[in-house]
Order: sequence, then structure tokens, then C-alpha cells
Amino acid sequence: MHASSVAGAMPLRILALGDSITWGYNDPRNASYRRDLECLLHTHGNAVSMAGSIAHGDWPDNASDAFVYHTIAQIRAAATPELAAAASQCPGPSRPNVILVHAGTVDFVLGGPTNATAAPGHLYTLLDGAAAHNPRALLVVARLIPNANATVNARITRFNAALPAVVAKLRRSSRNVVLADIARGVTATAKHLSDGTHPNAEGSALMAENWRAALLDAGGRGLIAPPECRAGFEDRGATALGKGGRCDLSWPAA
Repeated sequence: MHASSVAGAMPLRILALGDSITWGYNDPRNASYRRDLECLLHTHGNAVSMAGSIAHGDWPDNASDAFVYHTIAQIRAAATPELAAAASQCPGPSRPNVILVHAGTVDFVLGGPTNATAAPGHLYTLLDGAAAHNPRALLVVARLIPNANATVNARITRFNAALPAVVAKLRRSSRNVVLADIARGVTATAKHLSDGTHPNAEGSALMAENWRAALLDAGGRGLIAPPECRAGFEDRGATALGKGGRCDLSWPAA
């Protein structure tokens, strides 16, 4: 067992849920943080496979439920088939035991103040439904990364400030949900954003490190359960490796 693996090297079946930031819009690799995260988890000792209805990215295990230009309410509607899937028939692919959620940016880019006010409630509905259908899964909710547009960023800041109350309300209902500072270290500049909204390679790498840190913390608190089909789990983490079998910014793999 690798000393820095998540939850004692627990196999991780991950559903990345979100909008174009998760999908990889304006990322030359079409991967956003997803490939970086899978690679980091793999090289630190976890078996990993990605779940979802959307295939997008420059490596084979590129599934997610990431929908371009979707608000939180639209993500909920589009992701319902995946989130409400029937219990796994083993052996075979499991439903996720980890669901990563970075959602809300489109509400603030395309919408106005009304969207900003309603967004925390929409997120609560999305998360509550996801948890109801996936009671074994850990939901990791992201504080959104910043935006270069000052008006949009002010709405994001307001939304992020509301997230602890959203998560606390869910936990009072015994939902397995944690809040993670996925924006830590990400700046609203060309250093980390490709177009003022979407992460570039360096921004994606930071997000991946922050997701992994959140999973390490949650695993240490016993919040991650085994996937339903642990015996037949297919580890696809090695497909995310880059040049020389490393996790770095030298994508795509040679």
C-alpha cells in the first residue's frame, strides 16, 4: 500500500460532474483537471476509473458528466440518467463511490443577479438528489475557481461564501458531502486561466492537486466507501500517465 494513497488505497470510481470547466473547454488536452487527477491518484497507489455519459479528453479513461454551457439546474437534468442509474450488477462497472462537483460558473457568466441569488438553492437540489440515488458515494463540492470578469467573480465569491451553509444543511440530513477549496492557489489571470473562465494546463494541475487533497482528507475521516463491484473493479488509472510515466504538464503522452 502506498503511504500517500487515498483511504488506504481504496479503489475509486469517480464521476466528475460539472460544466465546461470540468469538460475541458479551451484546454488543448480537452481534459481540464480530470486527467491530472486520475494520474495523481494512480501514481500514489489508488486503482481508479472514471464514470459518466460523456467521453471527452486526450486519454482513454475520459468519461465524465460535464456539460458545456450548462447551469446548475441544467446539469441536474442532463446528469439524471447517470446519477439515478440502478444499483450495479456485479461483476461489472460500479456506480461511483466518489462524485466531484464543480458547478455554478455558467449561472454567473450567462445569468444575472437573479441566477446568483438562486444558485445555492439549485446546488442543494442537485446534491440532495445525487446523494439520495448514490447513498454510498462521497460528494465533494468545490468552491468555484475565480473569473477574470469582475462582475462574474463577485457573483462567484458570493456563491462560494454560501456553500458552507449548503453543505451543513445536507449533512444534517445525513448526506455524505464535504466542501473542498478547489480554487486554492488558482488566480484569475493568464497564469491559470486560458480565457478568463476556463483553466489552462497550470490551472488544471492546481485543481487536480486540490481535489486529491480533499480526497485524502475525506479518506482519512472514513468517508469513502468501497465501490459496489470491488471484486470486478477495472483499474484504468495508468491510461492517464504522461511522458515517461509521469504526471506533469508534458501532455499529451508520448
